[in-house]
Formats: sequence, structure tokens, C-alpha cells
Amino acid sequence: MQSLKSRWQTLLSFGILLALLVSAAGYFYWANRPFTLEQLAPVDTPTLVHTITTDQRKPFAEIVQWNSRGDLLAVSSDKQNILIYSIAGELVADFRSHLFMGPFIRDIKWHPSKDIVAVSYGNRLVLWSADGTIIKQINSNIEYSFRDISWNISTNQLAVNQYYAFDRQYYHQIVLFDDNGTMIKQLSPIIDFTWNIEWLDPTKIVINSVNAEIIILDTENETLATLIEGSYSEMAVNPHQNLIIAIRNPPTSIIQWKDNHLAELADKNISDDILAISPYSKHSIIYQPSYQLRTLNHQSHTFENYPTIKFNETIKYASWHPHKPILAILVDNEIQLWQLPE
Repeated sequence: MQSLKSRWQTLLSFGILLALLVSAAGYFYWANRPFTLEQLAPVDTPTLVHTITTDQRKPFAEIVQWNSRGDLLAVSSDKQNILIYSIAGELVADFRSHLFMGPFIRDIKWHPSKDIVAVSYGNRLVLWSADGTIIKQINSNIEYSFRDISWNISTNQLAVNQYYAFDRQYYHQIVLFDDNGTMIKQLSPIIDFTWNIEWLDPTKIVINSVNAEIIILDTENETLATLIEGSYSEMAVNPHQNLIIAIRNPPTSIIQWKDNHLAELADKNISDDILAISPYSKHSIIYQPSYQLRTLNHQSHTFENYPTIKFNETIKYASWHPHKPILAILVDNEIQLWQLPE
């Protein structure tokens, strides 16, 4: 009898030990599992949910962009590399572009549906596969360099802003490529100077002209027309919502253009703000590079301020997740993922 009782005590002790081990293993797994967006619950105020820290050998530079699925981030490095990170923070690819591409990264844009990254280096335009394979490299010549770029979400055409500075002539011209890097056509209109270009719909490109207004380029008829009069320091375009947000220069108000309806929103707090429109929600983010975030509700035309959210470092870039209210904010040495209210 005593022997049976001893065996039961041994089995009971073993069972308790096994339960403790399983519990500890479960805790270790949940505490150390890779970060995913699926584990997030809704929030009622902007919340920092994850941080991706730079490798000091490959410090971050000026640009961060989500891919179309929202599971990879492309970020420029001050070594002129393009670094590809998983959302969990794993470095999955390093495009060692500094070896041969040029001294500057002008722009980075992911393909609307494929894992292709278009990068403008000034003297080269390169289409990279997400694994670091070069799909196509297009070299400039003595007459022009490559500036900003924009993918068409309907046709997958890549619009490239070429800056011509040769033989005392200075102007911009737009060239269209397919996603294999084959040139479709060079558009004939010559533009004095531009800040940036963005597709608005399958055939029209919105251009922020430095010298005058926001203009629209019809790529089929190859004609230019004024869309919004005035001068603007910043412009963001969302083709999903047929929406344009722009900041007047000097900064006295924000202009919202949607479906040919124009609204002007006076705001005394504008100061060197930069825009990023969410493709997912009714909000734009308006961030003052030195310290804090604000949002603009496109529907109610109201601003939401978050004075308690301060940044110790300068905000260099902000990029919305394509499907969720998640904002990737690039500061000096890290990418911060912020979840915003629905």
C-alpha cells in the first residue's frame, strides 16, 4: 500500500512539474513570439506598438515605404543601401546599391501588387526584386537625371520625373515605364520645375509645380491644365479616394480637393508640416518634423491634436500601412510603428 501511495505521489509530482514546464514554455513563446499586426487590439489614441532599430553599421536615412501587402518595409540607408525589413524587424534583404548606383537615393516606391521596388538614384533608375535581384537598371545621360517616381495602381505603369539640365536648358519631363523597366513613352509637355508627381487615376498625373500651382497631366492626350491655383509647399495624393491634400505656401491653410470639390481649411499651427494620406481610413497624418503628430479627418474637416505624444528626434518620414491604421514613422535610428484609432 505504501509503495502504491509513493508511486502516486511520484506521478503527481511529475504531472505538476510537466504542467509548470508547459506553462513556462507557453509564456516564453508568447513573450518572445515575432511581432504581428494580427495580435493588436483596437486603440482609442495613437499607440506605439513596435520599434525596429537600425544596425549601426547601416544607419537609416530619409525614406521608409510599405509594400502592397503591408508585411515588408523598404528603408533607405545613409550608406545608399536599400534595406528590406519584415514587420517583426528582421532584416531580410540588403540592396548594396552604394557600390555602383550613385551618391543619392531620390525616391523609393513599391509596385502596387508585386514585390518590386523602384528606386531613383538620380543618375540611375533601378527596379529591384524584394530578394535583391535587379530586374532592370536604366542609366541617365549627360542631359538629365531621375527625380521622384510614382506607380499607377490601375495600369502598373511607373511615372518617372526626369530633370533636364543641359546646354542652358532647365526643365522637367515625365516618362512612363512598364514594370519590366521598358519605356512606354516620353510625354511631350515640358514643365518648368516640380516638387513631386503622383498618379490620381489611370490616365492623369498630379504635379506640384514650384513656380505656380498644382497642375494635372493627361497622359493620353499629353496636355497640361491647372487643377488647383496657388503655390504649395507640400502635396499628397490618394488615388484610392480621388483625394489631394496640399499645404499653401506660405503655410496659412490646408487645401483638400476631392472629386472636383475644393475646401480650404485655415490652420494657424501649420509650420513646415509634411503630409501622408492613409489609403485605409478617413485620415491624413500631418506631422511637424520637429516634434508632434496631428491628424486631419477628410470627412469632417477637423483636426485632432495629440499634445502628449512628443518625439525626441526629428521625424524624417511617415508611411501608412496599405490596409490598416498603422503608421511607420522614421526617426534618426529607428522605425516606430504607431497604431491609430479606426
